[in-house]
Amino acid sequence: MKSRKSNWILPLGIISASVLAASVTARADLGNAVSPLESLDNMEVAGKVTAKTDTSLLVDGKPVVINETTSFTKEGRAIKLGDIQVGDHVKVTTSKGTNGEITALRVEVVPSKSGG
Repeated sequence: MKSRKSNWILPLGIISASVLAASVTARADLGNAVSPLESLDNMEVAGKVTAKTDTSLLVDGKPVVINETTSFTKEGRAIKLGDIQVGDHVKVTTSKGTNGEITALRVEVVPSKSGG
């Protein structure tokens, strides 16, 4: 009898270890997965401001909504939306809402690639 029990211990141990390893691997894969909503947050839009209103910027043809929580900087200093001009080059960190609207979290005025 004793030998029959010991014959089952090894296969059960291997099966248990395999199931545990598969579970850990699956959890690791899920841990690296990005949900559709997460992938929409903190996108970056960069380019030239081609139009501007009190509530939006058009950056290389992409509409970006400005709200009361949007921050603005230039050369490391805080500025206001009014300081941004059509023609300025910007780097915008955005969040995309479920309605598809892209909202600016941060707008940084950057030097143009031509140096001006």
